[in-house]
Amino acid sequence: MDEELGLSLGDILKAVKRRWYLLIIIPIIVAIAANLYVTNMTYDVYTASVKLYTLFDYVDSTGTTRYDLSSSAYFVSDYKELIRAPEILQETCRRLEWPGWPNGMSIGVSAVQDTRFITLSVTGPNPEMCMQAANMLGQVFAEYVRNMLQQNSVRVAIEATLPTWPSNGGRGSMIPMAALGSMALVAFALVALEILNTRVRSDGDADIKFKTNVLSHIISYKKEMDAFLKKRKSRESNLLACMSDYTQESIKKLALNIEFAAMGEPLRTLTVTSTSPKEGKSSVALMLACEMASQGKNVLIADMDYRSPMIGRYLGRRNKKDIMDYLHGSAKLTEVVTRTNTPNLFFMDSNHRMAVNANLDSFQRFLDECRQYFDLVIFDTSPLGMFIDAASLAAKTDGTIIIVADGRVESKDLTKVIAQLEQVKARLLGLAFNFVSARERGYYYSRYYRYGEHHKAERKRTKGLENRIENLEEEN
Repeated sequence: MDEELGLSLGDILKAVKRRWYLLIIIPIIVAIAANLYVTNMTYDVYTASVKLYTLFDYVDSTGTTRYDLSSSAYFVSDYKELIRAPEILQETCRRLEWPGWPNGMSIGVSAVQDTRFITLSVTGPNPEMCMQAANMLGQVFAEYVRNMLQQNSVRVAIEATLPTWPSNGGRGSMIPMAALGSMALVAFALVALEILNTRVRSDGDADIKFKTNVLSHIISYKKEMDAFLKKRKSRESNLLACMSDYTQESIKKLALNIEFAAMGEPLRTLTVTSTSPKEGKSSVALMLACEMASQGKNVLIADMDYRSPMIGRYLGRRNKKDIMDYLHGSAKLTEVVTRTNTPNLFFMDSNHRMAVNANLDSFQRFLDECRQYFDLVIFDTSPLGMFIDAASLAAKTDGTIIIVADGRVESKDLTKVIAQLEQVKARLLGLAFNFVSARERGYYYSRYYRYGEHHKAERKRTKGLENRIENLEEEN
């Protein structure tokens, strides 16, 4: 399933929405840091400018006096050097009664092309001192040039006025600019990470990309599972009943959509696999078995993950014999299957640390006998991305689902797993995303439960009305 690298507008909005809190937290931090920097390390500066008018005359070869009408640009470089001459600055300070040229106050000279105007500017933290310095510096400089060239070629055309707004935009403007800039950078980073991220996410178009059904988005249940495993006695209880309402609803949706995906065809055996370890495959398989059993079906959950059997740990019990004993003819079905504390739920353990490939010919006999006693057999297998025996087992069952940990599986790895199932002609019913962030699915479930609470209240009100009517009828 090769695809071109690119993002639609919807993908960009999803990337930003997924971590929207960063667009708030980081700009706030940057704004605070900018405020501290501006307050302690910077200051506003003001610029006062004087317009000098230049007009030079000369006598041409015919003896006619002519005027250079565009001379200012030629003299800017000269004036930049002359205006900083010690005698000019000293004279300016003397007339202003300053002990010396203030620190932090700079002088600039510029000219508009093809004009006779030169702008002399003084920039510093004190606006009034900048105005005084610019006006006095313009006068002193004009006198200096007149004395040097023996002609009145430079005049002060427009005096400087008191600047009222900082020439650097003001320190206050730096704070919102820093916040907006950081927000833009965060948004850019989120989009860049989305482009570089090749992992499968629950809020993506997995059904279109992998050409299969997305059966459910199972809300993360880490806290509930940790609490379940800490209490040894609780392992004898129904695992699904120990989960939150959100997780239970996710499993119910999974069970319902599995039946829909079967499209009316018999589904007596089901393989549950994953791409890699630690995707919650075994816990989902057991919770799904509990849900199916609660519907009145006789369900057998068989632990076929020989390398890392987990079902027995969750149930708090282990069997001495398993399917390998059955396939070798050393045990009957009743010896490898035990009843659990959950009504209608039965369990088959895995003790032999070896694959079942060598016994697949006898495996059909096992399936045929299970169909006589159970409505559904769920096989918890090894991750298909690591061991091929899961694909061989999937080819023997009526359907297969892949558990995908949200945001933890590479797209190429899941693609290979699906290709393996297609190669052995296994019937893939779809994907179930596990460990989905409650934040991402909170809106949907909050609406769902508001809807449920509304009808619960409506049923309670109707029930009360019916009781009152019955009481009136009895009185009459």
